[in-house]
Amino acid sequence: MILYNVWFSFKAGSDEAVEIEKIKMFLNDLQDRAMIHEYRLLKNRAQAGKSKLPPYQMIAEFSDENQFGLPFAEVKRIGIHSGRHGSMIENVDEFVVELFEDL
Repeated sequence: MILYNVWFSFKAGSDEAVEIEKIKMFLNDLQDRAMIHEYRLLKNRAQAGKSKLPPYQMIAEFSDENQFGLPFAEVKRIGIHSGRHGSMIENVDEFVVELFEDL
């Protein structure tokens, strides 16, 4: 299993509920098309300023290298600022990515 971890925040003035829904729509579409195995969206419970990471986290699970490459190839082909991916990132501010794998 490959775990794609993203910590992020939204630009000031963004509607959190609307932005979270955009993320869910993008990830549900990928999952429906078997381009990701599973995902989780998390919100840090720490008070603002008490964490070194942005307040939101998304963890996408990929079953193998082949599946891992599918959404990235599609975003590259369509364009990072186009389609659902573009809509999803338009109000993202901070963005930190790390990759993990099962031992």
